[in-house]
Amino acid sequence: MDYLNFNNAGSSRTFSSSNKAIIKYLEIEEKYGGYYCADIYSDKLNKFYLNLSKLIDCKPSEISFIANTTLGFNLFINSLKKNKNYNIVIFSNEYESNIICLRHNKINFKVVRVDEDGNFDTNELKSKIDNQTLIVNLCHITSNIGNENSAQEVGKIVKSINPNIIYSIDACQSVGHVNVNVKNLNVMFLSDLVENF
Repeated sequence: MDYLNFNNAGSSRTFSSSNKAIIKYLEIEEKYGGYYCADIYSDKLNKFYLNLSKLIDCKPSEISFIANTTLGFNLFINSLKKNKNYNIVIFSNEYESNIICLRHNKINFKVVRVDEDGNFDTNELKSKIDNQTLIVNLCHITSNIGNENSAQEVGKIVKSINPNIIYSIDACQSVGHVNVNVKNLNVMFLSDLVENF
């Protein structure tokens, strides 16, 4: 019997073709060094940015490639000017690692409740946003429930209240599975884990 991996949310099995490409790259890097290897592969490496930009409808220059989504969220939060009066609105299905980052940075956050079916009250969301709200962060599709939250609806609510609020989406479970268009969603920051790209 073949091994069945049910833990795909955090780390799915890699494709054989991906493994072969990585091994080949590492072999060339071992032979010639990192800089020359990067030059040899520059066209292919740059296509990553081009292809992803087409997938989510943004410019290649607007994409930063980093190790994982948690690191991306941490870098984003750490880049903010600290102000003790600011608050961030999150949802109760927020990833624990993101909450740890907010607590570590001593950032006030308000939580909008999400029920077991992934639904939330839009009036509660509106009531949590005030003139000190800097960011509204939404997990687009959560790994624990698997529901798709209405990212477009949240974006419209945020922009209708204050267009200067940063609307951010954790899309590590959604890009490549559902249509994610950053322009249509009015999103200013999107964190994503793209595997086997």
